[in-house]
Amino acid sequence: MGRGFESLLDHQRNKRIARNELSVFDRFIGVFNMDINSMIPIVQALSPATPIVTVLAKGIFATIFCRKNTEAVEFEKLKIAKLGEIAQTLLDNKLITYTEFYKASNFEGIAVIADKYIKDKPTDDTIHKFDFDWFIKFYDAVGTVSNKEMQEIWAKLLASEINAPKSISYKTIELLKNMSSKEARLLEELLNKSILIQNNCFIPRDEDFLKHNDIKYEDLLLLEDYGLLKIPQGLTMSIQILADETVNLCMSNKHTLQVKNIGEKEQTLKIELYPFTVFAYQLLLIIGSLTNDKILYSFKEVLEENHNELEIKIVPTVAVEVK
Repeated sequence: MGRGFESLLDHQRNKRIARNELSVFDRFIGVFNMDINSMIPIVQALSPATPIVTVLAKGIFATIFCRKNTEAVEFEKLKIAKLGEIAQTLLDNKLITYTEFYKASNFEGIAVIADKYIKDKPTDDTIHKFDFDWFIKFYDAVGTVSNKEMQEIWAKLLASEINAPKSISYKTIELLKNMSSKEARLLEELLNKSILIQNNCFIPRDEDFLKHNDIKYEDLLLLEDYGLLKIPQGLTMSIQILADETVNLCMSNKHTLQVKNIGEKEQTLKIELYPFTVFAYQLLLIIGSLTNDKILYSFKEVLEENHNELEIKIVPTVAVEVK
């Protein structure tokens, strides 16, 4: 009985010694059973200068492909692999199949591009807001994306989520996943022809505006099918402008469209529109740009048609604030 108890004590003592002698990399291996938020600070501690997108990529690859019986030497190779070489490292060590390698390579290529769009090293608070399921869903979505134009868009999407966790919805990932490069270019083109007032992004519902800016109605219908635009007639934005009040309505890179009420009483500026959905607005922040001057002047003509009590002009932008 005493000998058995001593054996148990020896066993426990050996476990404590083994635990205390764990190398930093042994602890690195252990984190792959954690969620990604717990894992990132530990991985970063191994190499503080490692870009966050590299840490995320290694974490995702380790979580998906590295099994519990994976040799430590193979983990070591993964740890020291550079971004752009991780998928090849996994393949060389027989941790993934050639089919998985294709998917992993596409994700890694996008991660390499995303790295240049990361603003600053995320704080611990930002890291703890990361949604591991979001990154796994992203990984699954981009596995077959080899087109360079689409990889650029996906990279901006990834960087945007890293810069501002939970800013990109799952639905946006799903919508972009189902778009071809041609359709993505169409969306980008129409977003660049849109008007942005506050957080409302839209195409003016005006035949002359559509014609002058080469916007085809069938293209609008296509975006509606994707859940990116609303076509129903009768949608109107109303903006109240007090007597003698001047409103900075929207702007381009260099100019601001101003609306002044020159009447003696409050006026309502009504704008008929085809509004983009919140998912399209998320993509606008990533792949679109500010309204260009041509669109701004074209929109000015639309407003002037029906608002005699309003003075509408375009002036050089002197402030970024839009009322």
